[in-house]
Amino acid sequence: MVEQRPTKKQRELLSFIDGFIKGYGYGPSYREIMRALDYKSVSTVATHVNGLVARGW
Repeated sequence: MVEQRPTKKQRELLSFIDGFIKGYGYGPSYREIMRALDYKSVSTVATHVNGLVARGW
């Protein structure tokens, strides 16, 4: 599979996840991501995470 570059929102998500893991030693929950990135629902987080997975991230 060819790895595609993430979108701007996906890069923000990756950056948040990376910082969270570095700070806490484990990955954030979808709800923590939702609050931190000011998303309105957990399903929005799931959409972006699924998009990253589909792009090979």
